[in-house]
Amino acid sequence: MHRIGIIGTGDIARKVYLPLLTGNPDVEIVALTSRTREKAVALARRHRLDVVVDDVGEVLQLKPDIVFIHASTSAHAELVRTCLDAGSHVYVDKPLSESLDETHRLEQQATAQGLLLAVGFNRRFAPMVRAAVEAVPNPTMIISEKHRRSIRPDRPFGTVYNDLIHAIDLACWAGAIPVDAVVQGAGIVDGDHLRAATAVLLASRCHAHVAMNRDAGDDAERLFIAGDAVSATVVNLDMVMVQESGTTTTRTFGSWDGILLRRGFVGLVDHVLNSLGAPEQCLVSATAVLRTHRVADQIARSLTGC
Repeated sequence: MHRIGIIGTGDIARKVYLPLLTGNPDVEIVALTSRTREKAVALARRHRLDVVVDDVGEVLQLKPDIVFIHASTSAHAELVRTCLDAGSHVYVDKPLSESLDETHRLEQQATAQGLLLAVGFNRRFAPMVRAAVEAVPNPTMIISEKHRRSIRPDRPFGTVYNDLIHAIDLACWAGAIPVDAVVQGAGIVDGDHLRAATAVLLASRCHAHVAMNRDAGDDAERLFIAGDAVSATVVNLDMVMVQESGTTTTRTFGSWDGILLRRGFVGLVDHVLNSLGAPEQCLVSATAVLRTHRVADQIARSLTGC
């Protein structure tokens, strides 16, 4: 039985993690807290929980096996550090931090303490993405796209770190892009908003292209992977087409497959909980996703001149 504390009651906690965790027979939620107690109480009531506490300190006094953090990105670093200091494993939504130096420090602290610090890159566990990566294990070309229906009021730097980072992560992970890859980024900034961004990651064995348009008319994602006479294309995480020797094989989900499975959250949470005894084996540990944060930081700085 995994004893879990939860910090934060935002959209991602309400829509994803509380439904997943309360439906897992191997999980006991021992504490839930939020800056707004009324929100925590309402969410707990919805899931028939009586575990609301006033603050993070009370969560940690209950000695959970792992704390799930679903707070604003600006609060991540302090909350993660507090939990690690208390000797707790941590799961936090991506990104770990918008400061690369802070990300390094937290990763080093978790490693030194032998604790799992996992970061929520769910698309690594999306079944159609997995199928594409398995079909093309040695890619030489990757195109990773994530587009939005309309421009949102986000800073360009934050847009890269909080949205484009999903496409960056898939490119880095699927292409095993090394830390010494050449990263080149360009964007179209309209006032304080990022309208479009493109980046290339150039490594000796694989080239990856990452792209986002923020007024594309609809939300859309596409991942293209090619190498060794095989290619695979994932569309909106719902379908994968594998092409080999002139033949196309298409795979989709069944009508009963839920959105949390399709987007990889089911596999992600299961993997994180199964990694508590061996943090070094976790595919989304802070160490495993450090490269993604480095590339995101390089792209964000190239777009904003920071």
